[in-house]
Amino acid sequence: MKKIKALSVFLTLIFILSCAVSASWDLDGQKFNNTTEIYPGVMRHYIETPASSPYKLQKINIIEFDLAQRDLYLDVVYPQDCAVKLSTTKNVMNAFTKENNGKTAIAGVNGDMWMVTYAHARVKGSGTSYGGYSDAVVKKSFPVSRGFNMSDGEIYSTAHMTQETPYEGEFWSFGVTDDFIPVMGNPQAKVMIKDENTGKEVKADGINRLPAKNALVVYTDKAMKGLNNFALDDAYEVLIEFDGDYKMCHGADFTGTVKAIYGPDDSADPPLINNKQIVLTARGTRVSYINEFKIGDKINFTCEITDIEGKTELWQRVTNCVGGHIQFVVGGKLTGNGVGEGANYPSTIIGYTSDKKVVMITIDGRQKNYSVGASSSTLSQLAKDLDLYDAFLVDGGGSTTMTIAKADDYKNLQTVNSPSDGSDRSVNNSIILSFGKERAAQGEFVIEKPEKVEIDMTNLSFPSKAYADGVAGAKNECSCEWDNGDLKLTATGLKTNDPYVNISYQYAKENISADDYKVATVVYKLPETNAKASYSTEIFFCANGGGAEGGQSAVGQIKRTGKYEYVNISAKSVSKWKGKATGIRLDFFTSATEGDVMYVHNILFSKTAEEADERAAYIVGVLNGEIEETTAETTAPPETETETETETVTETETETETETEPETETEETSTVSQTETEPKETTGAETEQTNNSGSSVNPFIIIAIVAAGVIITVIGVMIVKKKK
Repeated sequence: MKKIKALSVFLTLIFILSCAVSASWDLDGQKFNNTTEIYPGVMRHYIETPASSPYKLQKINIIEFDLAQRDLYLDVVYPQDCAVKLSTTKNVMNAFTKENNGKTAIAGVNGDMWMVTYAHARVKGSGTSYGGYSDAVVKKSFPVSRGFNMSDGEIYSTAHMTQETPYEGEFWSFGVTDDFIPVMGNPQAKVMIKDENTGKEVKADGINRLPAKNALVVYTDKAMKGLNNFALDDAYEVLIEFDGDYKMCHGADFTGTVKAIYGPDDSADPPLINNKQIVLTARGTRVSYINEFKIGDKINFTCEITDIEGKTELWQRVTNCVGGHIQFVVGGKLTGNGVGEGANYPSTIIGYTSDKKVVMITIDGRQKNYSVGASSSTLSQLAKDLDLYDAFLVDGGGSTTMTIAKADDYKNLQTVNSPSDGSDRSVNNSIILSFGKERAAQGEFVIEKPEKVEIDMTNLSFPSKAYADGVAGAKNECSCEWDNGDLKLTATGLKTNDPYVNISYQYAKENISADDYKVATVVYKLPETNAKASYSTEIFFCANGGGAEGGQSAVGQIKRTGKYEYVNISAKSVSKWKGKATGIRLDFFTSATEGDVMYVHNILFSKTAEEADERAAYIVGVLNGEIEETTAETTAPPETETETETETVTETETETETETEPETETEETSTVSQTETEPKETTGAETEQTNNSGSSVNPFIIIAIVAAGVIITVIGVMIVKKKK
């Protein structure tokens, strides 16, 4: 009897241990991994990796939780509920717990970047120059977020506008819906302003953005209750008042009355405003949009939120979101985006895994012999080891901070990472996880895992939609879709005229050596409807997990013929194309017209130009019906050579495309003691096969062990009862 009971207990322990194994979060090559529960269902993982690991020397903190747990909340919180104030995450967490009626902060990380005085928010008289621009933008510091941000159901800022020079591309956002579903995307707010007296209607360029030249900006109380008199003297401004409080969000529709007008010749400026007021500010070409408004006119506002990435229905229900950049994994696929190799970038990351767990991550950096910071390959490896589904970086550098509340009473807050500034930096907003009273259940949270296809890196083709979906990573100013064996690339939404797509070799059967394969070939077709007869196309070559960098590309010339052609692009002069080849970025048109299209049928890698010509000429000949296909695939030439015209190729070590993104200010003033910069988003692709599990243990083995443990335990109990 005792033996049977002991067996039952033993088997039960096996079951418990198997569950514990499944909850483990291991990183490749880790030296130390400590997991603690800081609140029921909320885990903190502290991981150290040595210099010999794929991560290099790192100290990594991870907060892991499930928003299906009905006492957990995730909020984006601003200091003093104002979009243009700065404070430490610790101070914001303290205030949050005191002011939020039953919610208690458990953990928090810093949030979005913001517009700094040494970059975009150039102060009049400062002499600041950034990215080739030296014109003044503001009279005083205006530290608004870089991306699209919401708090408690209201928009605090739309994303970086093209008028905020230099424009540095799209910013994404991570949000939580009203039924607690996490979502990542590229939300846009369309705010229409209508003078009901004249019928004139105009579209705003942004909400609480910089008062930039040729922009019309809507300033709500979320910005101007804390700061005024920041627009330059050439601004035209209109103060509008409402009968009650308003909320700028999706579906908003409210009307107010013009109470005051402040023209360029007026000495007065709009005052600080309250929750019943809005200020419209226009400069340059946008002044004509509002300079016919008169005192007493009725002005109507409407707001509609959409998502460029196709998740509009979810984004219209988001109540809290934080802006970010460098989305390195989207939909379970590595995008090719990164911070660059050798960036040593302290990083704060938010995202969620394929098993629907939300994660907030900090990687310390810029601290020799302690933690070096993230590079592009660090992010790719992290995505694989944790099985991340969607994730991006928020602000980093000296802003990277993680603060947790000690579990005894959740009042004692502790910063658990090592900020590179030496202390906690004041930041624009913070992401706060809290517990509170039981809420409604989470809505339907759908994860669509990508179909994994095995690709040949020497000859990438697109025989099905799964191949196109599997290799097309992050893109810019273009659409990307499968079209009957081709990858169809269409230039659209041109703002910087830089359409490109990252080609991910995440699912390559075998990585090729960049030292051996020096020629890339694109088999393409340009339709006769394209605007120009010829174009330049550029490939950024990415090795060893690094991203696209200026000086690491080569250019070729392509032509519009309406049939398939090919272009060879040599990487012989690309200095960093050595070691393991891990990806490319295809800037398919270096200058395009809206709607221009390229059809890509193959991307080849060859060792020599002669080999590239032979292979590509055969493929093009078969596709155009000029020669008969002699093998099952259009991938290798027959024994006899076929002459096909080859495009001229120019090898170039191009200049760096854009300036690096500025790191946000260290203090709550316009004076900055350091001018270190955040890395500009760069791109590349890691190519090793992704494991479906964040654990080092195969999840199917874990499931089998757990199931066996349950069955055997039940049998043991039944035997015990029978013996009795």
